[in-house]
Amino acid sequence: MGTPASVVSEPPPWQAPTEARGRKQASANIFQDAELLQIQGLFQRSGDQLAEERAQIIWECAGDHRVAEALKRLRRKRPPRQKPLGHSLHHCSRLRIPEPPSPPADPQTATETASSEQYLHSRRTSARIRRNWRKPGPANYLHQIRH
Repeated sequence: MGTPASVVSEPPPWQAPTEARGRKQASANIFQDAELLQIQGLFQRSGDQLAEERAQIIWECAGDHRVAEALKRLRRKRPPRQKPLGHSLHHCSRLRIPEPPSPPADPQTATETASSEQYLHSRRTSARIRRNWRKPGPANYLHQIRH
C-alpha cells in the first residue's frame, strides 16, 4: 500500500494553518481591554436605561471567568421566569371552587360582576376552541385516508 493522498498533498488554501491566515485570535471576553466609558457608551447607544450600572459590573468583572454568564443575564430585559409547574400541577391550578353567591348591596356592582363573569366564560370558551382547532378528529382522519 502506498501513502494516502491526504498525507502527500498540501492542504487547500482555505484550510491553511491559523498562523498563515493572519487572523486575530478570538477572545473569550470581548470587554477585556475596554475602558469603563467605552462600555457605558455602548450600553447607552443601545438604549439601556441602566447603562452606567451595567457597564460598572462588566468593567469590574473583566478578568473573571464568569463574565459570559453575567453578560447573558444582562441581555435579558425581563427577570428570569419561574420554572413552569409540573404537568399535573398545571391542570390542578386551573380548578376552582365555586363560591356561594352572595347578594350584592349595590345593583351597579351586581351588573358589573355579571358582565365580568360572562367575559371570563367567553374567554375560556374561545381559548378552548383555539386549543382544539388543530386536533385531528375522526372526520379529518377519514378525509386523509380517502385522498
